[in-house]
Amino acid sequence: MLNKSTIVIGFIVLAGLQSAVRAETYTYTGNDFQSATSPYTGSDFVSGFFTLTSPFADNLVAASETPTSYSFTDGVQTFSSVIPPPNATFERTE
Repeated sequence: MLNKSTIVIGFIVLAGLQSAVRAETYTYTGNDFQSATSPYTGSDFVSGFFTLTSPFADNLVAASETPTSYSFTDGVQTFSSVIPPPNATFERTE
């Protein structure tokens, strides 16, 4: 039978493990389009976000990650993790 101290210690360990793994959401908002053809306008822009299971490492040069969720729009079209384009993978190259 478990006593109270065993349950409390187990809870503290589990809480510590959950806080060690944290998701990270990155956002992007681009500039207005410099030129556009209908249905786009010069005031449209690309914006969106993606979420990873953990943050990119510091000083990362290149990586390939599969997001847990994402959504990007240009004001006319939206690509999201609800209806993903084929082979959705995000790369950091800087």
